[in-house]
Amino acid sequence: MFKVGKTLLVVESVEKAVKFYTERLGFSLSDITLQRDGECYLSSADVKKGNVILTLRSPAIEELAEFGMVKRCSGRSAGVFVELNRGLEKYFARCKKKGVPIVADLAKNARGQLSFTARDPFGLKLVFVEKPVGSKGVDLSIFSLASLMFTPEKIQAINSKDRHAIDPMVDVLKDLGLLRRVSQKFVRSWLKQARASLKK
Repeated sequence: MFKVGKTLLVVESVEKAVKFYTERLGFSLSDITLQRDGECYLSSADVKKGNVILTLRSPAIEELAEFGMVKRCSGRSAGVFVELNRGLEKYFARCKKKGVPIVADLAKNARGQLSFTARDPFGLKLVFVEKPVGSKGVDLSIFSLASLMFTPEKIQAINSKDRHAIDPMVDVLKDLGLLRRVSQKFVRSWLKQARASLKK
């Protein structure tokens, strides 16, 4: 059983990364690993803000060639997605004041969520999004693009154990290239979360 997951960012300098994430983005240092190869230096560090934990690690010897190649791709899409409950405008202003490189200004994204994108000193994208007020955590319109319009009443009425009832939703995901088993599991989970959110 999985216990916890953390986002691992392989960086050129752990010290420089810790400085950026703590001083500019307001994370706290929560754990460190020291390496002693003649001299003592930080080989990894965990930084935390709320429930978001990032592990910053220098590349291992066997990763150096791969890391050098990836680092040269300035437009690499790797990064971190952070969701805030509130206060994104204030946090955006703080980031600008601290000199954090902003890639995309504060604006509403395609889902109507307020967001902005920054970049760390190593080229990694940091996307910050604020959940809309009143959001219950489940996108009830997820299947609407495929002409499957679900009202709250329809969602409550669907029997997730009835294969025929969920097949139209499963087929939408299968058409995107997902396996039937994966699609069925997602649909059942989505229905469960959707029903729970409608009761709140």
